[in-house]
Amino acid sequence: MKAPVAWLRDYVDLPEDAGVIVARLAALGFPVDEVIARPRLTNVVCGRVAKLERHPNADRLQLCTIDAGRDATLLIATAATNVAQGQTVPVALIGAELAGGLTIAPRKMRGIDSQGMLISAEEIGLPAEWFEDGIMQLEESIPLGTDLVAHFRLGDPVLDVDVTPNRPDALSIVGLARELAASFGVALREPPSDVTTAGESDDARVTIETVDCKRFVYERVSGASVRPATAAMRIRLALAGQRPINNLVDISNFVMLELGQPLHFFDWDRVEGKHLVVRDAHDGERFTTLDGQERTLDARAMVICDDAGPTSLAGIMGGLRSEVEPSTTELLVE
Repeated sequence: MKAPVAWLRDYVDLPEDAGVIVARLAALGFPVDEVIARPRLTNVVCGRVAKLERHPNADRLQLCTIDAGRDATLLIATAATNVAQGQTVPVALIGAELAGGLTIAPRKMRGIDSQGMLISAEEIGLPAEWFEDGIMQLEESIPLGTDLVAHFRLGDPVLDVDVTPNRPDALSIVGLARELAASFGVALREPPSDVTTAGESDDARVTIETVDCKRFVYERVSGASVRPATAAMRIRLALAGQRPINNLVDISNFVMLELGQPLHFFDWDRVEGKHLVVRDAHDGERFTTLDGQERTLDARAMVICDDAGPTSLAGIMGGLRSEVEPSTTELLVE
């Protein structure tokens, strides 16, 4: 599993030298197959687009007045099309070092001095195809002028850890952090688990009709809103090899990687009859999974159905028919 050292540090204080962490994991029975180094990144800060106007000498360029905090105001020319006034964005200052060996130097863009560069996810070493097309978006809650390399620990390597099948308790970020905390003799900071509920929900029913499923635990969630997850969550997922999708899908993947607890989110408005049945599949039963592939099942598979048929392949993959969509507001969390 891919374990970003930055994510491990959320739960346990670790030595700065990644080599010491690697050696300790190996001694604990978790050899590290690869240490994935991050690109050298410097002088990347949080800024806000205070003003946006057309470049007087170029139709395809815009001039951004950037509030970079600490009483710093920058004028930056950009060709990005997803920039808008009021956005909070990563800004590479003059002298910044970015992924791919790029160094930001002073330059004129059609006669106007540009004092830095607004940057995309790719320029901080994240997969371009997994993030927005253009300038990366951040939350307003990040203070302007914040050093983003330090804030997100973008320089920490990622460890490809070999967790053996007999240790599912360690097949998560918190699981590995627990082992390291015990070995180094430091405290483990477990994520908070308190949740406020509005009472019992009586509109959801689950029936188990197979001996291979002993228990089905679920929670109903109302008033959800689909939007991008926070930059911190998207960065954590990307470094762990998981593509960010939206806040709801990302939360389910984040918790799975964080705690080793798989989750599945059903769009409750799309569950026929508001009734789920866990049963063995029928030979020849057909079902379309989240990846758009139509599957032909046999009795060895277990399915979760609603009144219209299979809606997910239990423990393996959800179905296209009940996936979370931009319009989703009501969830059943398995």
